[in-house]
This record gives sequence, C-alpha cells and structure tokens, in this order.
Amino acid sequence: MQDILDALREHQQATTSYVELPDEDDFVRVQEEILIHVPREFQYFLSEAGDIILGAIELASANDNFAHNYLPELCANYWQLGLPRHLIPICASESPMYAISQEGEVIEWDVRTQEQGESWENIWYWARDCWLEQA
Repeated sequence: MQDILDALREHQQATTSYVELPDEDDFVRVQEEILIHVPREFQYFLSEAGDIILGAIELASANDNFAHNYLPELCANYWQLGLPRHLIPICASESPMYAISQEGEVIEWDVRTQEQGESWENIWYWARDCWLEQA
C-alpha cells in the first residue's frame, strides 16, 4: 500500500488549492447521508490519498459537502443513472465509472450499457493498475 501511495504522490498534479483529508467524523456523516456503510478500506484510502489530484479521475470527497465530487452527491447521481445501490462510487468520472462493493472490490461500471467491466481485488490495486495508468 505504501508503495502505491508513494507512486500516486510522485505523479500527482501540482495545484494551488488545498484539499483537506477526511476524518472519522466525516465518514460517519457521509454514511448517515447515504444510508450504507462505506468500506473501511475505502475510508482509509480517502484518508491517505483523498487530496491527490491525478489525471482525469477525481476521487470522491468525504468532507466537502459543497464540492461537485462530494460522496453523497456522487452516490445519488450514479444510483439514479443505474449503478446498483450496494455499490459506492469512488470518484467523479465519465462512463465508465468506478465503484466499490461492501467487500472492497472495485468495479468498472458503464453507465450507458449498465454493465460491469473490469474489476480489482481492492482499491489499492485499482489505484495502481487504473488510476496511475490513466495519468
């Protein structure tokens, strides 16, 4: 995990804005809003890498309810577009988009065809194989 996090930080884009990392209270608030548990591994990932901006994929925000990528808003939008309710979007992206299951598996979801594509065992493998590759 640390190697992947280091690689993400090494490749992140320079930005003038500061993104605050979420804490446990932020996740409690988000879970109350979306009425579903946010997998612990995703919470940890956002707590460590939630400030990274890299390529066209923008991670969900668990602590800025005014952001366009605020996790409850992403959930509402993607669920309305057909993403199964047990999946949680991990980022703001066009189709295909990426979501995490309650078991921690990350899947690619095509909003247009309503079909699952590639999958990764966990969010760290997704970050390595997908997010870093697209940057």
